[in-house]
Amino acid sequence: MLLKIRRRFDALRIVLYVQHPAHSSPERSEECRQRRSRAMWLPAAAAEAGGGDWGLTSVLTPMRGTKSWVLLPGQGQV
Repeated sequence: MLLKIRRRFDALRIVLYVQHPAHSSPERSEECRQRRSRAMWLPAAAAEAGGGDWGLTSVLTPMRGTKSWVLLPGQGQV
Protein backbone atom coordinates (compact mmCIF):
# COMPACT_ATOMS: atom_id res chain seq x y z
CA MET A 1 0.00 0.00 0.00
CA LEU A 2 1.23 3.50 -0.79
CA LEU A 3 -0.39 6.75 0.38
CA LYS A 4 0.47 10.11 -1.18
CA ILE A 5 -0.85 13.43 0.09
CA ARG A 6 0.12 16.56 -1.79
CA ARG A 7 -0.93 20.20 -1.86
CA ARG A 8 -0.49 21.88 -5.23
CA PHE A 9 -2.23 24.76 -7.02
CA ASP A 10 -4.40 25.47 -3.94
CA ALA A 11 -5.79 21.91 -3.88
CA LEU A 12 -5.20 18.89 -1.70
CA ARG A 13 -4.74 15.60 -3.56
CA ILE A 14 -4.85 12.28 -1.72
CA VAL A 15 -3.93 9.10 -3.61
CA LEU A 16 -3.94 5.55 -2.25
CA TYR A 17 -2.37 2.72 -4.25
CA VAL A 18 -3.30 -0.82 -3.22
CA GLN A 19 -1.53 -3.58 -5.09
CA HIS A 20 -3.03 -7.04 -5.31
CA PRO A 21 -3.14 -9.80 -7.91
CA ALA A 22 -5.68 -9.59 -10.72
CA HIS A 23 -8.93 -11.49 -10.14
CA SER A 24 -9.54 -14.70 -12.03
CA SER A 25 -12.95 -13.72 -13.36
CA PRO A 26 -14.71 -10.53 -14.51
CA GLU A 27 -17.40 -11.11 -11.87
CA ARG A 28 -14.84 -11.17 -9.02
CA SER A 29 -13.13 -8.11 -10.47
CA GLU A 30 -16.42 -6.17 -10.55
CA GLU A 31 -17.28 -7.32 -7.02
CA CYS A 32 -13.91 -6.00 -5.81
CA ARG A 33 -14.43 -2.66 -7.62
CA GLN A 34 -17.86 -2.24 -6.02
CA ARG A 35 -16.48 -3.02 -2.55
CA ARG A 36 -13.72 -0.43 -3.00
CA SER A 37 -16.25 2.14 -4.24
CA ARG A 38 -18.37 1.65 -1.11
CA ALA A 39 -15.26 2.10 1.05
CA MET A 40 -14.76 5.55 -0.52
CA TRP A 41 -17.96 7.01 1.00
CA LEU A 42 -16.19 9.45 3.34
CA PRO A 43 -13.67 10.84 0.82
CA ALA A 44 -16.47 11.02 -1.78
CA ALA A 45 -18.68 13.01 0.62
CA ALA A 46 -15.81 15.41 1.40
CA ALA A 47 -15.05 15.89 -2.29
CA GLU A 48 -18.67 16.47 -3.23
CA ALA A 49 -19.23 18.92 -0.33
CA GLY A 50 -16.12 20.90 -1.24
CA GLY A 51 -16.61 20.95 -5.01
CA GLY A 52 -13.87 18.37 -5.55
CA ASP A 53 -13.68 15.04 -7.30
CA TRP A 54 -12.78 11.42 -6.52
CA GLY A 55 -12.45 8.10 -8.27
CA LEU A 56 -11.02 4.62 -8.60
CA THR A 57 -8.93 3.26 -11.43
CA SER A 58 -6.87 0.19 -12.21
CA VAL A 59 -3.09 0.35 -11.90
CA LEU A 60 -1.10 -1.09 -14.77
CA THR A 61 1.76 -2.72 -12.87
CA PRO A 62 2.84 -6.37 -13.01
CA MET A 63 0.91 -7.17 -9.79
CA ARG A 64 -2.04 -4.95 -10.83
CA GLY A 65 -4.00 -3.13 -8.16
CA THR A 66 -6.18 -0.10 -7.62
CA LYS A 67 -5.61 3.64 -7.29
CA SER A 68 -8.16 5.59 -5.24
CA TRP A 69 -7.91 9.37 -5.34
CA VAL A 70 -9.60 12.44 -3.93
CA LEU A 71 -9.09 16.06 -5.03
CA LEU A 72 -10.16 18.77 -2.57
CA PRO A 73 -9.82 22.27 -4.04
CA GLY A 74 -9.14 25.44 -2.07
CA GLN A 75 -8.05 23.85 1.18
CA GLY A 76 -5.54 26.59 2.05
CA GLN A 77 -2.50 25.78 4.14
CA VAL A 78 -1.85 22.14 5.02
